[in-house]
Amino acid sequence: MTTDAAVELGVSVDTIRRDLRHLHERGLIRRVHGGAVPIARLPNSFAERAAEPSQATAALAAEIVQHFKPGQVIGLDGGTTCVEIAAMIPSNLPVTIVTNNPAAAVALGDHPKADVILLGGRVDLTWMTTTGAETVDEWRNYHLDIGVLGLCGLDAETGATTNSAMEVATKRALIRASTDVIVPIHHDKVAVCAPYVVAGLDELDMVVSARALPDELTLALEGQRSQIIVLGGSL
Repeated sequence: MTTDAAVELGVSVDTIRRDLRHLHERGLIRRVHGGAVPIARLPNSFAERAAEPSQATAALAAEIVQHFKPGQVIGLDGGTTCVEIAAMIPSNLPVTIVTNNPAAAVALGDHPKADVILLGGRVDLTWMTTTGAETVDEWRNYHLDIGVLGLCGLDAETGATTNSAMEVATKRALIRASTDVIVPIHHDKVAVCAPYVVAGLDELDMVVSARALPDELTLALEGQRSQIIVLGGSL
């Protein structure tokens, strides 16, 4: 990346490295081997995101629900996409949903064939998830067919990341409990690196993206045999 940028801009590699170091020190990027990636911006609160319906969120949720099968035990992480997924589960599909996302549990309130398990723990009122040691311990009680993992960033080198230090252990517990891990990813979180690492790309079984992924990330995921589904269009 650094060499390519130097050639494209007609400057020396040392100049590029110096500029990247300066941007890194200002907190505008995060330096990685061979270049840099954008820093994940602090996301809006759950309430703010829920008040802004997204076509991309709905499309990601609709795609992921198609992979659910009767009788499965499915884990849903925090975030508005998982709430949308819960709301879209067909009424004739018998499943067990385990979640640390109170809004996702509420979205299944009228589902006639879903067993819903809401994990206990401290409620983070900003992001509307249960977190902490109690939540982590409860994830260990389940063997999930599918775990849907929410992220703040996905990068070819760093992997899956989040802005919340409190959520790292909870998300790691969800991954460990899951046979298959599915990641819905919005375009503004692609090739972005948040401060706290959740998982390597080798732990992600399927990535569902609203838009085409950068070549570097696509190749890295394919190298780990992760399935990639791109919805495309104007999402």
